[in-house]
Amino acid sequence: MSISALEQYIITVRTLSEQGNFSQLCDFISKSAETLSKNEGPLNNVLATLDIQQDSLGVLGILCVKYSMQNIPDFETLFVQTQEFILSCNGEHPHRGIPILVTAINKIQLFPAQLTSIHADLCQLCLLSKNFKPALQFMDVDITDISKEGGHFDSKDFLCFYYYGGIIYTALKKYDRALYFFEIVITCPSTAVSHIMLEAYKKYILVALILHGKLPTLPKYTSPVVARYIKDTTMGLVKQCLTAMYKKNIQRLTKLQKCIHLDAKLKEMDNEIAVNPQYVQKSSGMHDDDIPGSSKMQSY
Repeated sequence: MSISALEQYIITVRTLSEQGNFSQLCDFISKSAETLSKNEGPLNNVLATLDIQQDSLGVLGILCVKYSMQNIPDFETLFVQTQEFILSCNGEHPHRGIPILVTAINKIQLFPAQLTSIHADLCQLCLLSKNFKPALQFMDVDITDISKEGGHFDSKDFLCFYYYGGIIYTALKKYDRALYFFEIVITCPSTAVSHIMLEAYKKYILVALILHGKLPTLPKYTSPVVARYIKDTTMGLVKQCLTAMYKKNIQRLTKLQKCIHLDAKLKEMDNEIAVNPQYVQKSSGMHDDDIPGSSKMQSY
């Protein structure tokens, strides 16, 4: 692919993106993949020329090509480009980014049970697109190691993976697994409580109430700082949940009692009518004069 052809790639991506013709754009990018892969040198220049917000699919196409290479020449640069794409890409098409993240994880992982910084990004995209299956293949594997990634891995990546994963499992009604994921977030060794940990604890309570019908007890290995903070700041939430549950149960019982009372009254009326046909006349306030066929009616 010559430089002029790369320029044509840029022009076509920009034109179809502006037109909103994403179906034709995806087809064009797919057909260009093989030729792009044979000219890896100038690809960074193409990426620098394209706008991540306006030309997200075109950028994604080049990143996919770079990840598909047998030997990635400069993984450090590719990693930075991927992170920039995730943070800045057009959020209207989150599902478009899922394949590249799956590929990136498989490239970075040394073995399936290793956690990477991209796991959390994948779970977030799957949540945004409501397509959970791609994330499940990584979430269903118990993590035993964390990829160092040259110092790029951050504790936030760890917390976000289990937080987003817990939300996905909750949406799928896999409450046991969801509870486990939220528990990992709130029991992570820490000297301070992050916003992610607090949000995870709120969902931990709700899932535990759904699953077990009672408040959960924090594991003994929970950080004292976290345990104390949670105890002091979330009891209001717990009380609200319990109060709402009690009110709901009382409303249900009241409605049930009314139905039982009405049913008993109807049965009583059925029995009375069967034994005494005049019961209907007495109950409705009718007189003999008003009954069709009575002697007084016939005299008119």
